Amino acid sequence: MDLLGPILRDLYSIVTWIFDPDRIIHIVKVIALVILILLLTRLANRMCGKFFRLIFTPKKDDPKYSERAKWAKTAIPLMENVTKWLVLVLSLFFILSAIGVPLQALLASAGVAGLAIGFGAREFIADVIAGFFLMFEGLVRVGDYVKIGEVRGRIVNVGLRVVQVRRYNGQLWVIPNAKLENFANYSREYMRAIVKVGVAYEQDVRKALQVLKEVGQKWHQDHQNIALDEPKITGIITFDHSSCVLRISCKVKTLKHWRAQRQMRLLIKDAFEREDIEIPFNRSVVYFKNVEGIRGERNLYSFIQSEAEEAEEEEGILIEEGAGKQPEGQV
Repeated sequence: MDLLGPILRDLYSIVTWIFDPDRIIHIVKVIALVILILLLTRLANRMCGKFFRLIFTPKKDDPKYSERAKWAKTAIPLMENVTKWLVLVLSLFFILSAIGVPLQALLASAGVAGLAIGFGAREFIADVIAGFFLMFEGLVRVGDYVKIGEVRGRIVNVGLRVVQVRRYNGQLWVIPNAKLENFANYSREYMRAIVKVGVAYEQDVRKALQVLKEVGQKWHQDHQNIALDEPKITGIITFDHSSCVLRISCKVKTLKHWRAQRQMRLLIKDAFEREDIEIPFNRSVVYFKNVEGIRGERNLYSFIQSEAEEAEEEEGILIEEGAGKQPEGQV
């Protein structure tokens, strides 16, 4: 009995403490408050998402609908993520306050911890800051075709920390925002289709320039839907070792310069052949020696084929026929 008595008293004290009416009421209030905060957090996230869509989604009759739609696809997910994290942090503080955790001590500890984390996460912070600048300055948007270093492709996502770029061959490149120091954007305002053609020194250059002018006029008449200006004939831009190099250029809509260049080259070749204007080209004899015999020819063929495929990809030849078409629908 001497041993059982203290145990029963301790058990009675625990039961009394747990089932204390005031404590039960306090626990119920805390649970109800936590549930209410979580519901308000979810409601706030939904309301913020609808608010951002209402602000950023353009009207279909807007003359700049395509550009504004791309901006909306970039800004809305980014703003929703930022708002979600802010609301979650605030909700966490409210919940801790309701439980009874002293916020002053918690904020002081968080300040010290944040300073320590800041030193170890400098690259992360730099990426986040760069992400804000990219979004608010509108330098890149979802759907833009860009060149970042040696990577060319279409932006599929712009986040606070990284940008995702999809290449033509399907590769998805994830690039930190802080690494976007120097890049080219092919999807802004206009591009310029530039075609250079060589004419043999024995040919009449003035005649070739006239033919180029006629070709430019014909192309402009047939493709006014993508041409933003009449083609310009620059004249002789340089003297090559076997030809005089002429140039024709035209301002066109974004991502249409590759197609315009291919069409102009075809028209120029047909016109030069019709007018008997020679386009010189070099001939070289290559000796390829390999002890394995015929396998060397296959290796050479594979090398040439891979180089051709890489050139086709880097030129983005099929951008506007397939993935290059900008969606005009949902945001």
